[in-house]
Amino acid sequence: MAKITITLKAIPTHSYLSCDICAGQITDVSTVAEGQTEDGHPVTICDRCLLENDNGLGGLDGFDTVLRNEIEKLESQANFLRSLIGRLDVPTYADWFKVEWQRESDVESPT
Repeated sequence: MAKITITLKAIPTHSYLSCDICAGQITDVSTVAEGQTEDGHPVTICDRCLLENDNGLGGLDGFDTVLRNEIEKLESQANFLRSLIGRLDVPTYADWFKVEWQRESDVESPT
């Protein structure tokens, strides 16, 4: 497979990006590491993952080890979500809102 070159890229202050390594939200930075697959899919890496990789926390394989660990977590999460299909008995939004409104009223009421 072809290597993906990652470069540093300036981003707008209030961007909504997520890291493709740790799946975390990228916030409070103006620069990200970003590349692109051969089919045009962006690959974004956050500053925290860059730091962890520099500090050797990814192990000998660096990002490859972190990616394998993330894949295992995501597969586990997908299996959990599949197990919920057809089994959820959920209150309505109106029910939630009523309880939320009551709790907010209780907090604001003098005792």
